[in-house]
Amino acid sequence: MKRVLTIFLFMITLSFFGFTSEDGNGVSTSSDITLHFTSTLVSGNSVKIGYKIPYDGYIEFDLFDPGGEKIWYTSYVREKGEYFLALRKDKLEEGVTYTYNFSYKGKKYPGTFNN
Repeated sequence: MKRVLTIFLFMITLSFFGFTSEDGNGVSTSSDITLHFTSTLVSGNSVKIGYKIPYDGYIEFDLFDPGGEKIWYTSYVREKGEYFLALRKDKLEEGVTYTYNFSYKGKKYPGTFNN
């Protein structure tokens, strides 16, 4: 019981002095919780967007056409690690620049690729 009280008081002290790892919405603000792009490969029949996440989490992906209209969306839960998101190239217009947003841990990570 004494240990629980000590931990509780320590957490209150950290919050009082502004040392918190979450914003007001419960989203971590730690700088090490970041999605990192590893590569984008446009070849053959696919576009592969590589990314790496340091913690398990919920991922959302939005794809936008050149006019900014959302044309595709997907979401899933991933364990920490490195992944590729593959898009079918034959469903995309050739010679066009597409934009996308990954969302991870409350942050958006934008990118582009040319098909």
